Amino acid sequence: MDYKSVSWDKYTDESLDFILDQSEKLLEETFKSFREVINKSYIALAIYVSIISYCYNEIIAYHTSIIKTIPYCVLICGTGYCIYLIWDNLFPTKMSFLGSQPRVLIDRYFEQFSDNDQIRVYKASKIADYDEGISTNKIQIDKRNDNFKWSAKTLFMSIFISLLFYWLCRP
Repeated sequence: MDYKSVSWDKYTDESLDFILDQSEKLLEETFKSFREVINKSYIALAIYVSIISYCYNEIIAYHTSIIKTIPYCVLICGTGYCIYLIWDNLFPTKMSFLGSQPRVLIDRYFEQFSDNDQIRVYKASKIADYDEGISTNKIQIDKRNDNFKWSAKTLFMSIFISLLFYWLCRP
């Protein structure tokens, strides 16, 4: 949204306050969603590492029988791929925050307006900034949610294939 091209005169001060308030609420919710995905990813990582550890111990226990280790090797490979899928979720990324630095708000552009108009233009610029920030945050959240979903689907598929091999390789 290009806030300079919008006709802000058609909006009352109350409607601008409402838009700004709703934008702030949504931007805050994107942070909560982002943190939830990160927390789920760390929990999933702990589960994946536990599965790999268990499988590795079972492979060592059956080191004399290669046939009996096949299901565990399949599960290790699938779980390793799950870790690969959520790996990006575990690192920081660029997010948009609430508020502004003073150097952004102290700009010659805003000096050309009178007192009442100046606050309206400030509100309009914050609305545009929040709109852009919400879009940026949503893209990051969607990407991380997709990674998490695919890692969970891959884990269940790996478990299924591993169980299939386990039943096929039984003596």
